[in-house]
Amino acid sequence: MIRHNFRSLLALVKATAVAAAFFTVVLAASPEMLSGWQGQQGIVSVDTVIVEGASQRIQDQSVSGIFGIQAGSEITYRDIQRGIKALHATGQFSNIVVRARGTSPVELVVQVEEYPRVRSVQINGLESISARQVRDTTNLEPGFPVNRQRILDAKAYVRQELSSKGIPFAQIEERLVPVAGVLNEIDLIIDVIEGQRVTVSRVEFLGNEGIAEDELHGAMSTKSEGFWWFRSGDFEAS
Repeated sequence: MIRHNFRSLLALVKATAVAAAFFTVVLAASPEMLSGWQGQQGIVSVDTVIVEGASQRIQDQSVSGIFGIQAGSEITYRDIQRGIKALHATGQFSNIVVRARGTSPVELVVQVEEYPRVRSVQINGLESISARQVRDTTNLEPGFPVNRQRILDAKAYVRQELSSKGIPFAQIEERLVPVAGVLNEIDLIIDVIEGQRVTVSRVEFLGNEGIAEDELHGAMSTKSEGFWWFRSGDFEAS
């Protein structure tokens, strides 16, 4: 089985990530069309709207409805920007390109590519917390389009929970494995190596001329375990 990280997987499915604040609009238009657009103060009539691309989960009619521009509309480039922003906000598409064909009225072609769908989520190596707790808390369940931020949030949650239990140096890596024989689906695997629990054998204070050490110890959440490590205590990084 071939394993791919997040970046190589998106390259495999020919997807280009589009940032929320950046929109690509390609106008494959003749000089006459551009001059006509300018002559109408940027307003162009739309004859038809065609949806193209690898959209398997969302029907063309739904894509067109979210895009928000219908046949017979009069639009400017700002309407196209709003349409691309609306499609991007669904979290379903890795790449969105709009092209205009002909002169006013124009034929708008909306090309979309979907993010891969997560078929399964597997978390390996956890001993101090449960994988179910991670999935439930971070909404990392099967069926969602690949979302880098959601994966990062899950990894951050695991690291935070382990750190609170005295395990601050865990190694956490994700793998996105394409599903054999299924187009645009992946299995998400998160591998965790918890590592050693960190404990504190001794706490010393320097420069505490006006406050007794007992008072400082009482104010700390980290306690010394003593030389023989008989007492319980955790290291909490600040």
